[in-house]
Amino acid sequence: MSQLTREDLKTMSPDAIVKAKREGHLNALLGHPEATVNQVLDAIEHRQVPEPASASAEPANDGQLSRADLADMSPAEINQARSEGRLNQVLGRPVPVPVPAEGQLSRADVDRMSPADIVKAKREGRLDALLGRTA
Repeated sequence: MSQLTREDLKTMSPDAIVKAKREGHLNALLGHPEATVNQVLDAIEHRQVPEPASASAEPANDGQLSRADLADMSPAEINQARSEGRLNQVLGRPVPVPVPAEGQLSRADVDRMSPADIVKAKREGRLDALLGRTA
């Protein structure tokens, strides 16, 4: 069985890394076949953006999971959490901040929105205050 290196991991997607671990292609890198999730995350972390200094190690109200949460999860649960974006904080990825569902939006709200969401909010009149329009 061919073993992967840290350099190989730099170009792999998280799904491919999970598959490689499952198939035993990371045994040499991790030191043994029963590597923990934390060891896998440590092995791939070098290709991720570091967490902001203010980020908490505990899960936030936004559903983000911590490394400690991963220890009790199956690979399928971890993969599902990753695809749902609940591992973004652990992986150093941006954590989406919800935008209010109703009312006028602030400049900070708009900064967190996609272009499509901004267009939708404009059509709904939720940017009127920002644009200086009066009712």
